[in-house]
Amino acid sequence: MLGDGLRIHDGVILDSSGAEIVLGEEVTINPYCALRRIGGIRIGRDTGAGMHTTIVTFNHGIDDLNVPMMRQPMRGAGISVGENVWIGARCVILDGVIIGDGAVVAAAMVSRAVGREDVVAGVPARVIKNRRREAARRAAASALPHENACGHKNGVCQ
Repeated sequence: MLGDGLRIHDGVILDSSGAEIVLGEEVTINPYCALRRIGGIRIGRDTGAGMHTTIVTFNHGIDDLNVPMMRQPMRGAGISVGENVWIGARCVILDGVIIGDGAVVAAAMVSRAVGREDVVAGVPARVIKNRRREAARRAAASALPHENACGHKNGVCQ
């Protein structure tokens, strides 16, 4: 299913095998992204994926030591990306991941859930801040009198 206002740029790979890919309204998939699926992929409205992002909803079987891994059954749980999410360039989102609304994925390999409005980065991805808590902190700091915010004494900022 493809939403209104969907933008898919040159060089994008949308694998047509397996489960459904659902791309919401106003989703942008930038150049050279790859969306490969056995489990489904669901991306919410107003979400963007930066260049060279890979979203993979399958894993090769590795359990049977007597059968080469490439001959073992593949399995996939699927990936769900919320609304208003920014996935930066060259990120990798692995099978089974759920990314909450308003999250930012920055230079990351995501193998676990990402909370609502969390900002994650790194390999593996780790939360570096939460957008809502950061906005509340900034609002509280700006509400402080100038003298309290900077240690102002005798007309001089400290």
